[in-house]
Amino acid sequence: MTIAYWNMKAGAVISLHEHVHEMIVNVIRGQLQSTVGNETRVLEPGVIAIIPSHVPIPQRR
Repeated sequence: MTIAYWNMKAGAVISLHEHVHEMIVNVIRGQLQSTVGNETRVLEPGVIAIIPSHVPIPQRR
């Protein structure tokens, strides 16, 4: 499982990538647009997303 803390500026983009481990995303402040497979969602504070391993994910704030 991947656990990390990111502080992203508005408009920042994380290019398409994937993780070996499952990843849990928890937005603390602002919004994060996350695409997993064919589904894109805007995550807001209090929302948790679970991203399976080996699934390509681009993200943007």
